[in-house]
Amino acid sequence: MRAASFWLTTAALALLGRPASAKVASIDFADLVKESPVIAVVKVDAVVKIAGVRVARAEVLTAYAGVAAGDRLAFLAEPAWTCDASWAYQDEVALVFLAPMPDEMHWMFRGKPTHLRAAIASARAFKSLTAYQIAHSGRGRLVVETENGVELAADPGAIRFPASLVRDKRQRYPLSDVTALLH
Repeated sequence: MRAASFWLTTAALALLGRPASAKVASIDFADLVKESPVIAVVKVDAVVKIAGVRVARAEVLTAYAGVAAGDRLAFLAEPAWTCDASWAYQDEVALVFLAPMPDEMHWMFRGKPTHLRAAIASARAFKSLTAYQIAHSGRGRLVVETENGVELAADPGAIRFPASLVRDKRQRYPLSDVTALLH
């Protein structure tokens, strides 16, 4: 009886003792649009550290929701947790799906909350800019590249696009096909 208890306990611990892991699930394109009050093609003109966190400043080139062409905005440009893919590079053009940044961000890597939105609002180069975060843990950023005169939006790998969209060998969709889905 003791041997059976021992093996039962050992099996339970083996199954329950596995490390937990977090992972961002894929999302339908239509759901990404619904959860993003701001959708725009932007050009990042600066990426700076504010309160120790990378923040991008960008100009809206083409607006689809929540902003107007020519507006300027700021967004988080680094991961807030392990599976977050938020990032941005200076001078990149991207189709971004943005969500409001909460008043207080909790950083897995810092162990304490950061009042980043207030810090961004007080930073000289960012005054009067609204701060956002990239939707769906950073997956709402499609970098735009131009090849042979065609703008292509890179698939970040976690968005389920409609089957009607055709992508190239490098997992890029024509930007005009993606943005046509927004109308």
